Amino acid sequence: MFFATVAANDRQRFIKIVRLVGAAFVVGVTIAAAMGVFSRASIWNAAPAVVGTFVIPLIRVRHGQTFLFTVAAVSVVLVALTTPSDGGAQWGPRYLSLAFIPLAILTADAMTATIRSSRFIGAITVAVVLVSSLMIQRNAYKDLQSAKRTYERIVQFVERETAALYPTRIVLFVDNAVSVDRAFKVLATASDIFVVRSDVESPGDGLRERQHGTAFVVKRHVGIPERSLTLAKLAKSR
Repeated sequence: MFFATVAANDRQRFIKIVRLVGAAFVVGVTIAAAMGVFSRASIWNAAPAVVGTFVIPLIRVRHGQTFLFTVAAVSVVLVALTTPSDGGAQWGPRYLSLAFIPLAILTADAMTATIRSSRFIGAITVAVVLVSSLMIQRNAYKDLQSAKRTYERIVQFVERETAALYPTRIVLFVDNAVSVDRAFKVLATASDIFVVRSDVESPGDGLRERQHGTAFVVKRHVGIPERSLTLAKLAKSR
């Protein structure tokens, strides 16, 4: 009986330590995310509180939790196998939206277990995580607002310089030197084309060098400060 009691106490102490260590790690991650330490496209920046769900298997696994973990894992695996890209900051969280349903429940369960393990410290820990998560959401909202405004100015700039974009324009996207050569070959019969590029984000595409080897000459060149965007009108030389 004595040894059983000691073993039970040791197990409870171990569970408490694991919960607190896991909670401390989650607190550190959420605070770092709220301060903008991680990349915008990082999963750490998207939902750091979800990290707390992975402490649960170290403590106890109930039947319902197993099901939720399974649903989340299957969803993530299917996304990884079927998506055409990593999604980035815009589409990455959307790809994983189904997985976040069970993970949200598991996160709430982890927070409840943290509070139960230590009323005072656990409550403070959960409060810090929630406040940090709200700050992350606020930062994300500000980023989205800024991105939409920038996108609106870019669209207005392109439409102002090229007339209506749709449905009278064919848009080609090139991301390397080979694509640039291919695009010029496709557009060889066009009378004039518009080239929109970022001097900061596309410094190595070789666009200017490859344009000199074609029948096109630059007729107009304008730019805007947003993303160092420039627009050049190229017309057939006579």
